[in-house]
Amino acid sequence: MKRLIASLGLTVALGALQADCLAAPAVSDEIPARLIRFADLNLSHTADVAVLYTRIEDAASLVCELYSSRDLARNLRFRHCKADAIDRAVADVHAPLLTLRHAALTKRQVLAPQALRLNP
Repeated sequence: MKRLIASLGLTVALGALQADCLAAPAVSDEIPARLIRFADLNLSHTADVAVLYTRIEDAASLVCELYSSRDLARNLRFRHCKADAIDRAVADVHAPLLTLRHAALTKRQVLAPQALRLNP
């Protein structure tokens, strides 16, 4: 599959449930998502992996922007949402070099996509 859907609906919902003291704003019933195309990239080349990783980061920022704020609690939610979104997108691609890049940048191990889902 030469495209990746970076869907953050579960991540955004989890972020809202994790903060007991903060109410999540009701923005819409639609699950935020961004389509990331990468048919133009060869994921066996590190330069193309870097391009895809940047696209994933950008899409995660857009999907999680609901939480973007100067408020410390909301900013923390934004950072968690974005990190979870990137983890899911990297896992969904199944590209070894992308996984290695992500692990090197975040110092975290990427789990298999099914391990990241609420309802497998």
